[in-house]
Formats: sequence, structure tokens, C-alpha cells
Amino acid sequence: MKLLHRIWQDFQQGENIDLYLTATVSIVLALLNIVNVIPLSWITPLNLAVLALLSIAILGNRYRIETILEKITARNELLLTEFPDDLTRDIDKSRELTILGVSLRRTLHLHYSRFQEKVQRGDTIRILLVNPDSSACDIAAMREYPPMTPDDQRAAIRRSLSIFHELSQKAAGKLEIRLADHPLTFGAIVGDPETSQGVLYLWHYAFSTRVANRPKMVLRPADGYWYELFKEEVTSIWESAVPWHGP
Repeated sequence: MKLLHRIWQDFQQGENIDLYLTATVSIVLALLNIVNVIPLSWITPLNLAVLALLSIAILGNRYRIETILEKITARNELLLTEFPDDLTRDIDKSRELTILGVSLRRTLHLHYSRFQEKVQRGDTIRILLVNPDSSACDIAAMREYPPMTPDDQRAAIRRSLSIFHELSQKAAGKLEIRLADHPLTFGAIVGDPETSQGVLYLWHYAFSTRVANRPKMVLRPADGYWYELFKEEVTSIWESAVPWHGP
């Protein structure tokens, strides 16, 4: 009964009908051949037709499996533990770069020379940090692991501000700095967001976990909804922040 119920469900959903037809035709041909109802000369072409139907069914199932695997792979690659090597290339080629973070001390350590090259050639860089004189800085310190005092967090942010300010004095392009008075839930490096080559590198600010800044995500215009959502949020965070012109 379960088998018949399953077959009936497949017919209702339009699934595996080609396999059921192939099996039915094969059984009917075998029975007709046994009782000598059809000429022997018909058997070969009919068998070939059955094999063709079976091949089509196998191909159909193969395409379904490949589609499922592609979707699973895409979902797994959305959340990352580390950014791919494309990050360096995307920073270099972006003419407009927006960078958000609490202090961005690690980002500065890894990419300062690239930022220097970009401002010297006239690219635009926008930097947003947490305001060291706001309560958001205290909250950011609470999120750190190992523990960090608010004063240490303020010192880290002010050190980054000093470096970016010094860089802005050498900029042939435009380097703009803003401060956020609210906690950031994620950091971001955004390149040319309004173009077809746009890209968003995002990292989550965890709360006092041993592995910081994870998960990470890389979004491009082809990602559609999520790309547009985070692009809009980055824009809103930037517009709500206060310009900072130096100490």
C-alpha cells in the first residue's frame, strides 16, 4: 500500500513519470515477447526506444542533483571563516572604498600600504569608526575577547584615527573620516557599490567569543537581495555618522 501511495503522490506532483512509463513499457514488451504476440523484428527497435527513455530519465535526475548541489554549495560559501584572496584585488581596483569598523586596527595593519597607494593615485576612501568619546565605545569593549577595558578601546580607536588623519594629509584623492555614536554589529569593506563590479566584504562582531569577527560574508550584485540590503545599511550607517576633521 505504501508503494502505491508513493506512486500516486509522484503522479500528483508530476515527478518520476518518465521512469514509471519506462518501467511499464519494459514490462509490457517482456510479456508480449513471452506470449509471441509481437514479431521478433519489433523487439530491437522497441528496446532501443525504452533505452532512450531511460537515458532521458537518468539525465533529468542528474540535472536535478547538480542543481541541488549548486544550491547547497552556494549556501555553504555564503558564511566564511576567512576572506578569500580576492579581497586584496578588490581593494586595489576599487575607485571608491568605504570601510566600517570599531577601530580597524587589524585592517590598517594588513592593508595600510594599499590605502596609501590608493589615496596617492586619487581614489576616494571613506572611513567610519566608533566614536571613542561615546557609550558605543564602552559597549564595543565589552564585546572583545580577551577582555578589553573601555580606555584600551578608546586608545585603539584614537590610534587608528591618528593614522588615518595623517594619511588624509597626503591624499591626492579624498579621504573622509566619520564617527558613529552607536554600536556597530558588523564591520565592512565596500568597493564601488553602485557599479556592476561592486563588492561587500562583511564581518560579524561577536560578543566575547574566542574566535572574533566571524562569520564573514562576501556579497556581489549577483547576490541580489542580500547585496542590496547590506549596501543600504552601510549607506545608512555612514549618513548617520558625524564627520571628523582631526584632533
